[in-house]
Amino acid sequence: MSYRKSRIPHPLSIAIITGLLISAVNITGLYARDDMSVVEIRENLITQFEKIEDYMVRVKVTVDMPKFRMPSKTIDVAFKQPDKIKIESTGFAIAPKSGMHFSPKDIFSEIQNAEVTDSEYLNGELHWIVTGKINPDSARQEMGAPSMGMDKPMQMLVWVDDDRWVISKTETRAGDKTVMQTLVDYQRFPGSIWLPSRTEVQFTFPEGFMGAMPQEPEEMAEELQSGNPRGNQSSGMAQEPIKGSVIMEFINYKVNSGIKDSFFEDTE
Repeated sequence: MSYRKSRIPHPLSIAIITGLLISAVNITGLYARDDMSVVEIRENLITQFEKIEDYMVRVKVTVDMPKFRMPSKTIDVAFKQPDKIKIESTGFAIAPKSGMHFSPKDIFSEIQNAEVTDSEYLNGELHWIVTGKINPDSARQEMGAPSMGMDKPMQMLVWVDDDRWVISKTETRAGDKTVMQTLVDYQRFPGSIWLPSRTEVQFTFPEGFMGAMPQEPEEMAEELQSGNPRGNQSSGMAQEPIKGSVIMEFINYKVNSGIKDSFFEDTE
C-alpha cells in the first residue's frame, strides 16, 4: 500500500490568505451595511453643520450656458445660524441655491418618503445615498426654471459622506432623466468644520425651455422673474435639451468670527 504525502501550508501563506479573506469581508460589509437610517444620517449631518456658528466668504461664479453671456462674477456671502444669509453682488449673477448653501434641514425638508437606497464609494470615501420624492415646485424654485417640461414625477438623490458627514453630491431627476446635479469639494477648518471650496452645478433644461431667452444677464433675470419666459413660446423654442453648468469657487473664508445680527438687517 502506498501513501501520498500531504503538503502542509506554510504559516505565512495561511496568514496572508486569512488577511485577504478578512479584508474581503470588511469591504463587502461596507457596501452591505443596512443599519444606517435616514434619521441617523440627518442627525449626523445637522450635528456637523451646527459646528458652524457663522461665516463670510467670497464666491467666484462662472456660468457656461449656450446662448447666454455672463462674465465671471464675484459675490459675497454671509451666513449665521440658524437661517440668516446675506448675498451681495454688483450687477446680476446666477448662483443656484443648491450650490451656495448646504443646510441639511433645508435639503431634507424638500424630500418626502426618504429612504437609504444604496451606498457607494465617491472619491475614495464611503457615501450613503438617500432618495426621496420632491415637489416639482421645489425643484423649479431651486433651478429658477419655468414649469414647461418639469411636470414629471421628481426625485432627489443625496450622497452623504459617512466620515465627514457632509453632502458631496445631489441629483434632481424628472422621471428617468437627471435635470440637475451638484458636486461639492470641501476644505477643513479648525474644530473639524467642513465648508465648500468648489461646487459645480450641472443642469439640463428640457425641450422648449430658453429657446428664445435673452442673451444678456439683466434681461434674462427679468424674464425668469416674470413667470412667463419667452422660452415656452412656439417661436424659437428649443428643439432639444440645453445643457449648462455653474461653477462656484469659495475663497477667503472667515469662520465663526461672531457676525452681529444687525449685519443681516436690510438697511434700505
